[in-house]
Amino acid sequence: MSHLHGTAKRLNESIRLLERAYRKSAQPEATFLYARVLLQRGVPEDVQLALSLLTNLDVSRMRPEFRPIVASAAVDVMLRGHDTKSANEYLSGIAQHVTQDAVTALRAHVAAAEGNRAEAEALALRAKGELTEHSGADTKEFLARLFMKLEMFAEALPIFRQLFDSNIQSFDTGQLLDCAARLHRDDIVLATCAELERRDQDPWEVVSFEVQYLQKYSRDGALARLESFLKAHPGHKFAILMRSLIGVQSQQANLVSGNVDDLPTVDELQPEYIRPLVHVLRFAAARNRLSITRIVFSDCILTTSERIRL
Repeated sequence: MSHLHGTAKRLNESIRLLERAYRKSAQPEATFLYARVLLQRGVPEDVQLALSLLTNLDVSRMRPEFRPIVASAAVDVMLRGHDTKSANEYLSGIAQHVTQDAVTALRAHVAAAEGNRAEAEALALRAKGELTEHSGADTKEFLARLFMKLEMFAEALPIFRQLFDSNIQSFDTGQLLDCAARLHRDDIVLATCAELERRDQDPWEVVSFEVQYLQKYSRDGALARLESFLKAHPGHKFAILMRSLIGVQSQQANLVSGNVDDLPTVDELQPEYIRPLVHVLRFAAARNRLSITRIVFSDCILTTSERIRL
């Protein structure tokens, strides 16, 4: 509760500071940031004020690359209120000042919100055809996410790959990995993970995802990746757990760590790791005749996992 209180306090402080900046200058950037933080707090009065701020911004006075971002935020607020009519009217009003690909993509977004899937798909494909080398990364990512929402994964994949290859810091690579996985493009998943490692942008979430794919083709490759990660992050408990699980599966006791102190605690465990931890502890207990405490520890975890129906 104290964490939530602290977050709310910081959010209120941000709103106060941005409101002051907005009233002082009313510059488009300050207005947009003020509207965005109001939406983050999300009370009805904030949402209405944010919508008013966004729709009253004169996009013709903004930097061209900033215009689609503001337009997208305004449309999103209208769709939050299920006001597709106003969204389309707003897009008609700004169309001459925003790139055609962005306007078409936003119209597709509105059509999807209306439940008109055929129109949404047609407009999304048109927007893709309107993309040029000068199209903004935000517009491309918005369109690719829309293709994902429409389950048009093959259309989203090349856009996500282009964004990834551009090495844009703000791009969420998880979108590319998710898209490639849905298309069963293991080659792209593994190549993307390898490139992230080369860039030193390989958090555990990516490495664990990669290791699951590597195991399909080479257990030795999966182990080598874990060892590489552990060399850079000594004592990483989840990496040790995953290596231990591979040891259990392959009956290689030398890979298994049955020391509870080396493994994630109950509080640290995500649901998907509970059963692997139980298997590792039981394997270690059977091999090394560990104390009953550790066996009870694993039984308690299993009881918890069964209770929450894992």
